[in-house]
Parts: sequence; C-alpha cells; structure tokens
Amino acid sequence: MASYTLVKNQSLVVNLPNDFPDQGWTVSQDTAYHSGCNPGYIKKIFDLSSQLNWTFRYEIPSIASGTVNIVVGGVSGIVRSSAGIYEETFAISNPNTLIQFYATGISAVKTIQIYPATLQNNGLTLAFNEDADKWVTYLSYVPEFMTKFINSHFTFKGATLWEHNVNERRNSFYGVDYPSIITFYCNLNPTQVKLFHSLREKSNKPWAVTEAIIYPYYGKPNGQLSRIKKGNFKSLQGDWFSDFLRDMKDSRFTSTLDALMNGAQLQGSVMKITIQNDDIVEVRLFSIDILVSDSQYTY
Repeated sequence: MASYTLVKNQSLVVNLPNDFPDQGWTVSQDTAYHSGCNPGYIKKIFDLSSQLNWTFRYEIPSIASGTVNIVVGGVSGIVRSSAGIYEETFAISNPNTLIQFYATGISAVKTIQIYPATLQNNGLTLAFNEDADKWVTYLSYVPEFMTKFINSHFTFKGATLWEHNVNERRNSFYGVDYPSIITFYCNLNPTQVKLFHSLREKSNKPWAVTEAIIYPYYGKPNGQLSRIKKGNFKSLQGDWFSDFLRDMKDSRFTSTLDALMNGAQLQGSVMKITIQNDDIVEVRLFSIDILVSDSQYTY
C-alpha cells in the first residue's frame, strides 16, 4: 500500500496476507499463524507521512507458546504472552514505515487497524427504538456490552453489571455522579442582530448557563461570552428566570467579574447556549424561552 485517504476517526486496515516473507508464517483469510519452528517476522510497508503519531490496534487470537510483539519503524512494542486485543501508539520518523509482527512460538495475529493518534476519539453509542423502528439518539458512553432483559436495561463496565433506571440517585453510573448538559442555539431571524435580555427555564429545578456564546459579526470581531450561575435564577410561578449577564470578554475590564457585571450587553445574530444541571434527584426540563429585541444592526 503506497498511498491512502485519511479520514478523521476512520482507520487504515492492514491485511496481513499481503507482502510477507515466509518465516514460519501461514495465512488463512484475515489471520496469520506462526508455526513456532523458528522465530520470524511478518511485515508490510506503509506511507505514514501525514501524521507524526499513530495508534496501532491489533488482535492476538491465541498464543500456545512463545510471545508476540509489534515492531513499528524498528521500534519494538510491548511483548505479549497472552491472547487479547491491544493498542499501542508510536511516533513515526520515516515516511515509509515498516510494520512487523515478531513471533517466537505458536501463535496467531489478526487484521490490525492504524489510527492517527491525534484524530482518534472514543466513539459514540447509537440507540435504536424498537417500537418506533428507528435510531433515536446517541450516547457519549461506550459500553463493553449492553442488553435488554424483559423491561430492564443492563450495561457492563470492567466486568461489573449495572442495571439502569432503578437507582433513586439520578445521573449516577458505576458509583460516579455526572451532570446533565444540553447545548442549543437561539437563531431567530439570523440576519438580524438582536439584543439578548433574559432567559426563562420551564423546569422543576434551575439549570446553570455555563456558556452563552455570541458568534463574531461586523463590529464584534471577537464575539462575546457570558454565563449565568444556577443561584442567579429566581422562581416565579414554577418557572426560573434570570437576566443575561454582560460580556465577560469585554477588553475594557481586567476583571472577569467586573466585565460580567458592567461589560457590553450581549448582542448578535446567533447565540449558542450550554446549560448544566448537577442535581442527583429527578429533573424535568420542558422548554426554554429567550427574550430578545431588535438591534440597529442588520447584515
């Protein structure tokens, strides 16, 4: 393989049957087997010049004797003596990088994947609704395994079984408390620059506004940034109200607190808002209303 197309979070797949010398190795489909007669290498050359650091993910289905280790550009990886799926990251110094596996006994190596280390992420979990017959959401949590049993939902982490939706402590998983975070946009009439005045939350508990971001526009090349602490919200007839604070990036102030209290009023065409709730009891959020008015600016 002399060239490839690099796509973010998509791996290069190395098919071991290609370009390897016979040093005790035989190949069946996507698995290379080492006979154990003599120590030997299976190898392949790649052009990895587009990135400096690469992560190699490979599987050793079995080791009956001896050891196996990956060698990247002459640098030996961890010597493995048991079966498993492994990941190792190497710095690449030569664009035409020689990738090898060295085995000393009877073992097997399956297809490996190569990721640019700086572009790899932990992935997402997609959720499918069987009643609606469609994909409905995604989760940042990547489980080792998840399953449904009757009306219960189970996941596994570190070989620990966890039943969901039964503990009274909300947003607590595997003994760790997590916040609820929602990001949304206020882009009513996006060609009109607007003044942003206040926010109303229809919820049984107040949510903090951790970020209120105004995107740059003519006259405000750096945009604006603000926030609202949870304690700033006041309850009125079951809803939570707060005025927006001022621009904490206002260059006229050296103190962030002074800028939040006395800086420029928030105005722009679109506001990106992130809200967060850390309560461990049930919280229900029904809607959020943003009070705005037209400014004198238009695009």
